[in-house]
Amino acid sequence: MGKLIMPMKAVGTGRSDIFPEETRHSRYGRLQDTRTVQADLQQAKARYSKLIREEDVQHWEDNGYVMIERFLSPEELADVQKSMYKHMPTWEEYKDRNMIFSNWAGDSGRISGGGNSAAAMRYDFPYAEDSMNELAIHPFLFAFAERLAGTDQLRLSNGHLIGKYAGKDYDQALHSDYSNNDLVVPTKNRKFIDIPIIIYLTDVTMDLGPTKIVSQKHTEHRKLIEDGYRAHHRSDYPELYEKEVSATVPAGSVVIYSMRTFHRGSSMLAKEGHRIVQFSGFHTTNAPWLAPIDHSNKKGSSNMDKFLLHADPRQREVIGFPGVAHEYWKDADALEGTAMRYPTMDMRPYGGGPPKASR
Repeated sequence: MGKLIMPMKAVGTGRSDIFPEETRHSRYGRLQDTRTVQADLQQAKARYSKLIREEDVQHWEDNGYVMIERFLSPEELADVQKSMYKHMPTWEEYKDRNMIFSNWAGDSGRISGGGNSAAAMRYDFPYAEDSMNELAIHPFLFAFAERLAGTDQLRLSNGHLIGKYAGKDYDQALHSDYSNNDLVVPTKNRKFIDIPIIIYLTDVTMDLGPTKIVSQKHTEHRKLIEDGYRAHHRSDYPELYEKEVSATVPAGSVVIYSMRTFHRGSSMLAKEGHRIVQFSGFHTTNAPWLAPIDHSNKKGSSNMDKFLLHADPRQREVIGFPGVAHEYWKDADALEGTAMRYPTMDMRPYGGGPPKASR
């Protein structure tokens, strides 16, 4: 992996840059070739945890969010961008075939195309492309979430790829994300926490609908989470809209925030162009009321099977597969049945045998 280079930070903005321009390089081998490299998630997290800056953690603590610029290396970003365009059209494709794409919703059951939707297109984890699956559970993001939660007992909350394209209205009111991710309201107690994440896969400028974020310094004392309203409109809270920070970031950047943080999607002012992001997030396993678990309806799909077969045991566990020490595996019939369901999976970590068939 080479020498760890600490991020560069723009003071006071909540932005940091994992690697300076001249020192960036590929840092997670599995994203380079998931067919042959079986990187261990625990080892990768341990490496990436060394890159977590105290300033970034403190900014999240103080404000409920942090922006980290270019956490993906150029190689990782290029690999992911190549994959994402197998799901999403480029701007040129969207423009040339607008009659088709302007009402295209993707494969998610949680949105519909057209209108003032939060997303023009959405595809839910897992994906056909390995690099997209790896991105949703990237070890740096996982390590950062563990640091905030104070535990490694986390599961993937959601994973969805969202594309927004010029010519549609995406302007939203300020809101927190708990109402469609939580059965109650998010507590300040981090024993029960869901940590949402937005990864920006294209450059975001002011005219390409940047995410607008308000520091919790301006909201917590007003108890807006507890007031029973999800949306807080400009006409009622003009002073909060004046406190917004715009996530104008280069591709490969990330915003890590909180279910108690107010934010919104803003208008796409550009006449041409698009913005593509990957949502991710992690929640503590002790709170079944948390997280929508976007991938739950993908059980049994070819994409889910592919992900499980390429993942290591810890990666499987983070999306809900029984861990290697789980008592589930004490049932010999269950162990054998799982081996038969996934004949190319190595069951030895679970107490079973080697793959029954080659890939």
